[in-house]
Amino acid sequence: MDWYVLQTRTGAERDTRAKLQRAGLDARVPTELRPVHRRGAWHEQAYILLPGYVFVGMEFVPEMYQCIRAALGAARLLGMDGEAPTPIAAGEAALWGLCGPEEPLLPSVIEFDAHGTPRVVSGPLAGREGQIIRIDRHARRAAVRAQLPGGNTRLVRFGVSFAKKGESP
Repeated sequence: MDWYVLQTRTGAERDTRAKLQRAGLDARVPTELRPVHRRGAWHEQAYILLPGYVFVGMEFVPEMYQCIRAALGAARLLGMDGEAPTPIAAGEAALWGLCGPEEPLLPSVIEFDAHGTPRVVSGPLAGREGQIIRIDRHARRAAVRAQLPGGNTRLVRFGVSFAKKGESP
């Protein structure tokens, strides 16, 4: 099964997902539990990682395109080349949490070496240090350049937590 990216109206992601699921498709809206500082303490709150997009898992056949387009809020499949869209790269499915059951991603754990170079210990950003553009330690966010089908790139902010010195994951 391949994963395709469906562009939707921002704010209609969950409705679009529900309609696609009722039609028998595996549709997901990637979310994460993001650290949020509120009233003097850190809490985790669920956020949509990529607003305006729904991931659809399927074996694509041209007849399915009309079913997908009929979903509430659906605009287009990214990477449409002729009659077939381009699926996301095989290694990108883990970044969006598509490899297992649908559940919010946990923040990636990051540690820094003596020179301040980040290394992702665990989480969806593991092994993707080269994609990290910026880390905001105060807000506990990492800005990551994500590649979507059709040459589309998006700057996505992922929640992060920091490993304590001398502590293993």
